Amino acid sequence: MPSREIQAAYAEFTAAAAMVAHEQGLVHRLIRREADFLREQQTQAAAMHFSGGPVHQSMVFREMRQRRPIFYASSEPSYDELIFSLTVSHNRQYQWLLAEAFELFETFVLDAMACAGAKDPSVWDQQDLRRMGAYAGQDAAWWVAQARALKHPPPTAVALNRLRQLPGVRQLEENNAHQVDFRLVLQMIERMRHVIVHNRGQVNSKDEFATGVLRDLGMLSGGRPRPEDAAFIGQFVGNGKLKNTILLLEYPLASEGPGTTYIDVWDHLLGWMLSYAHMLSERL
Repeated sequence: MPSREIQAAYAEFTAAAAMVAHEQGLVHRLIRREADFLREQQTQAAAMHFSGGPVHQSMVFREMRQRRPIFYASSEPSYDELIFSLTVSHNRQYQWLLAEAFELFETFVLDAMACAGAKDPSVWDQQDLRRMGAYAGQDAAWWVAQARALKHPPPTAVALNRLRQLPGVRQLEENNAHQVDFRLVLQMIERMRHVIVHNRGQVNSKDEFATGVLRDLGMLSGGRPRPEDAAFIGQFVGNGKLKNTILLLEYPLASEGPGTTYIDVWDHLLGWMLSYAHMLSERL
């Protein structure tokens, strides 16, 4: 039976993830509302043969000595430029929400590694075990306290590797109802978070990003990604005006009916993290 500690960690993670998912839905509704408003204005302006943009903005700051206003830029974007800027802003907000969700997942993974130590201490680093002293027979609550007190907790990728020692975990990572390789998925999301936080969500190239993810996993074939792996990772990097951008926006499916069905990319990524956490919560 799962320990109370892993159940508590899972409940904490899902509650926090639900708040992030709620914020993602709010962002989606607000952005869609603003985009619809701009398109309606654009149609009206075209009917009136008005060629200018809807806003003129002057940018100003105040200097240090006397707080005098210093004008440093001005802008009069067209409707098309505003709508595209809205798309960019929409995607950036999704990026930061994904980064937040992954950081919540990282906290859960550390607690999961702690609970795994109560079952099998060998999943922990030997130096950490020696520093902790007598650990034989300690319950999961004690292990969680030790994990949270670590001065240098293991990186998430390392903790996940240790959790793969648990019976059945590696098999489910590779063969599951989602039909994805969870090793690849989680490593990809971790690298996405790094790019979002440290490089404004921009990769050097789609191929380089895919190669880096697969190199970290030891999944290159002859030093190159397998085409199916590169294609899977590449679907999360944009083209065109959003080239080399981590792209998390919804996209429509081809449909012959009057309605439109969308794929929620962000929700898929969060769902994979939740699914993995749920799997661990049943084993610890």
